[in-house]
Amino acid sequence: MSIILNRDLAAGIPQTHALIVGVGAYPHLIDGSESEHKPAENSYGLGQITSPPISATAFANWLPKLDNARAPLGTVELLLSPAEYIGSSGEKISVDIPTMENLTKAYGEWFARVNSHRDNVGIFYFCGHGLEREGTMMLMPSDFGDPSVANTSLKIVNFSLTYDCSVLESTANTMLFLIDACRETTLEVLQCRTPPTALLTSHKWKVKEIDAQILSSSNEGGQSHAIPDQKSFFTVALLDGLEKFGTRAKNNRKWEVTTSSLATAMKHLMSRMQTPEMEQPTCHVGGRSNFDTVIHTFTGVAHVMSCVDCDPNSALEHAELTITTVKRADRSIDDEPREEFGRKTPAPVPYEDVVPAGEYSVAARFPSGQFADATTPQLMLPPYTRCTVEVIP
Repeated sequence: MSIILNRDLAAGIPQTHALIVGVGAYPHLIDGSESEHKPAENSYGLGQITSPPISATAFANWLPKLDNARAPLGTVELLLSPAEYIGSSGEKISVDIPTMENLTKAYGEWFARVNSHRDNVGIFYFCGHGLEREGTMMLMPSDFGDPSVANTSLKIVNFSLTYDCSVLESTANTMLFLIDACRETTLEVLQCRTPPTALLTSHKWKVKEIDAQILSSSNEGGQSHAIPDQKSFFTVALLDGLEKFGTRAKNNRKWEVTTSSLATAMKHLMSRMQTPEMEQPTCHVGGRSNFDTVIHTFTGVAHVMSCVDCDPNSALEHAELTITTVKRADRSIDDEPREEFGRKTPAPVPYEDVVPAGEYSVAARFPSGQFADATTPQLMLPPYTRCTVEVIP
């Protein structure tokens, strides 16, 4: 067991329990530490990746900031490959390697902690290699391809079945699954005759009402992306969603981040990422959800992904667009001086920016005189607000 944080909260109190897995070193795959002496019989074309341990560490180091009065953070367990965890203060802590055996054990223990109270929140995060076959999401532990195991599929996680069994067996109301992995279907995957292995089993068939969303970094058959030696795009969006954008509304002084509002924020954040040499990053939302759950709160400034366009759309290529503060949501009085955001150079596409939540005046001005200048009030609320300025020729 490699629990890196245990707040020893009193038994019977709802808590949030997280299991984080980052797999970057695969000894038996291409260029792995055992690839010369114990190479995988079939590597599926997979090799070493540097982003997962960095991404998993970043999320693990953020989690102590989680603020949920209804289910405060109780435990964080971390599995890494390579197994070197460096905490937020620079301390080195020994953690388990996410082999299939260790991952199965850790998942079962995490699931037991989550199931200890109906109002607990469970968070499962995986970053590493993944594949997909006929709708089945598969995740690769660090010892995938171990040639000493005759059945390769015993070292492949059937995430889809693991998820289904988790939902069936859960007594907790809320689980959030964050899967940062590819979902490509390769010829080798299609040719494999044996099914991958679930981390959990169930003999039940009836699913109770539950909030158990799956946020994943790729669509069916798609790829997940990261710049080598940096946090993945999915993890960057996850942290930005939790800290800035992923709130649905303000409750008294605190902005509330829910499972659904986080998903919405991550979809918009990833659609805005500029990755010219890669496929457009995406956040796919799946799973089951009968209600919405607050998982985190924060104070101060909430940010909004704003988008301004014109009606008619043809006016955009002539318009100077500005967004001017009337009253920010994090302040009790009108702002002086006013903050102004804008695009002075006309362009035939909507103007996208990031602004603090609040009341604004949105203006379209036309130096060429082809349309009449126009202004409209707009309440900018996270995670995303679109404002269309109606103009007259």
